[in-house]
Amino acid sequence: MDPRTYARLYGPRVPARPRARPLVVVLAAVLWAVTLVPFAFLAFLVSLATLWGTAGGGSGLFFPCSCLVVVATAALLILLAHAPGVRDLAMDSRMLLLGATAGPLLTVLAGGVWVLVT
Repeated sequence: MDPRTYARLYGPRVPARPRARPLVVVLAAVLWAVTLVPFAFLAFLVSLATLWGTAGGGSGLFFPCSCLVVVATAALLILLAHAPGVRDLAMDSRMLLLGATAGPLLTVLAGGVWVLVT
């Protein structure tokens, strides 16, 4: 593909001008801090289940399957981060959007794993 095709079709790409917005940065940091709680819970639960399954003579497929779910979730967030509309956002707005998306996604995933385990 000719690299000038985008410029011919849509005009020159003009990225958003970064502006200092401390409130958005603080909100994004809080959202990502809250998002890390279900992630830590999932990591602890998967490692504990893997350890118990391996010690009990299990097949050991739980850990690779769990890693596959984590990789799929990360791929979804990466695809969202590189979407054309999101890519043109300022970095702080992009992190806020990704944190708002990752938080409920990981919370639902952690809740589902909790229901399956108990």
